[in-house]
Amino acid sequence: MNRAILFCLLATRILAAPCPPQGDAKNARVSALDVLKNRQGSVLAVDSSITLAAILKPGTDAQRFSTAKGATVTGYVAEVKPGGLESCNCHAADLPNRDTHIALVADPKDFGNGRRYVIVEVTPHTRKAGINQASLKALLHKKVTVTGDIFFDEEHKQNAENTNPGGKNNWRATCVELHPVFEIVAAR
Repeated sequence: MNRAILFCLLATRILAAPCPPQGDAKNARVSALDVLKNRQGSVLAVDSSITLAAILKPGTDAQRFSTAKGATVTGYVAEVKPGGLESCNCHAADLPNRDTHIALVADPKDFGNGRRYVIVEVTPHTRKAGINQASLKALLHKKVTVTGDIFFDEEHKQNAENTNPGGKNNWRATCVELHPVFEIVAAR
């Protein structure tokens, strides 16, 4: 076997290896956040006091909810899009190995108003068979109930109304997310 072919086989194997829970972050703090983003198994103990309205409540939300809890919230899907190239997914470029960001709003009148968005994320670690970008986009503008783990995405403090009130680049209401999501059910 010539070296070029062996290298191609090795490169394919390395690139196809699953991303570990800590991702590929070089910074210890970001790596710790990636472990939370990549939680697997089942949802943590659901705190029934955590609702979409509670998450949307204005104010400092860095310590509002425990990342040791899960939540089930109901809202309307305002947006569905692939996450960026993130350390939690080892900077994967292919959609099946990236998070899917879903923006929820409490009221359909808030479609298009990012400052009212709560982000929930379906991850490669929790995505069930048959769930992909297209199947999730089918939920656009529908009422859904989402169950997942609480996560405070501190990397977006500068983009959220609750942590940067009135910021000109705000595209979300809060840094509190359900991430990862374990279940999404369309309301009837």
